[in-house]
Amino acid sequence: MELRRSKRARRSALPDFYVYLQESEHDILGKDDPENFKQAIMGEDNERWLAAMKSELESMRKNGVWELKVLPQGCKPIGCKWVYKTKRDSKGAIDRYKARLVAKGYTQQ
Repeated sequence: MELRRSKRARRSALPDFYVYLQESEHDILGKDDPENFKQAIMGEDNERWLAAMKSELESMRKNGVWELKVLPQGCKPIGCKWVYKTKRDSKGAIDRYKARLVAKGYTQQ
């Protein structure tokens, strides 16, 4: 017995239109945020960024995110980097400074 197949024409799940991003007064890309550690500690808000980094490390320690192990011979460690984001309230005023320590997962095999 052969399976029945639909005879309907298939159409794309995505509509045929483009979305264009434009700059606005509420910039979602956060152009004022530092892109690396050096910019964060050399900038004018360095105390706030350092406090955010300390808070992130304390949170990771408290939650037991990692434990130190001896790296096996022939293995390469996975690097990490800081990602900085300024959180704003609904009126656009700075609410808090957030720093996240993320693994460079693209180096994994």
